[in-house]
Amino acid sequence: MPLETVVDNLEGVEDKYKDLYIENSDGKFEVNITGLKSALTKERGLKKDFETKYNKLNNVDTPPDLDEMTLQLKEANDTITNMKVNGKIKTAALKAGVDKDYVDDVVLLTKGNFKVNDSGEITGQDDNTIDIDNYFKNSFKKSKPRFYVSSGRTGSGASGSDTAPVSYDGKVNKAIKNGNVSELVKLKQSKLK
Repeated sequence: MPLETVVDNLEGVEDKYKDLYIENSDGKFEVNITGLKSALTKERGLKKDFETKYNKLNNVDTPPDLDEMTLQLKEANDTITNMKVNGKIKTAALKAGVDKDYVDDVVLLTKGNFKVNDSGEITGQDDNTIDIDNYFKNSFKKSKPRFYVSSGRTGSGASGSDTAPVSYDGKVNKAIKNGNVSELVKLKQSKLK
């Protein structure tokens, strides 16, 4: 039933609409338009407030993906562990007498032999405790003596070899260190080919 603007009495009006009517001077009941307008204004304000709050909630970034964060954390931990291993290898190798020009090559060559256990100690890949200093002073030195600083002795009685394989960067550094410009130019030209 449509809402009538003027009625003789409120008996035929549904209960939910009775509050909208006011009695006029004739004793009849008419729809209070002022009340409707204020109710409409109030409802529009509530709708606008709701939309504002909803949009704020809707614009919030979605929570981060826990699987992705776990993967990133694992990668960061692996990087830190790798840096620890490399640092300890480098320190032990230099302390054992590895030539500083070749220490990075030695780290690359040997880092696969070591890992860090749960308590932060360097162990062999088989989880056996290893004395890394002793490894570089003995085992590695016997198998790869060319990476160690020579004693400076030469001649038929000298032991060891001072002919280590040198990387491009090692050759460039040696040429710079010795001030050998022609060797440096030759190296740079070979890199361009």
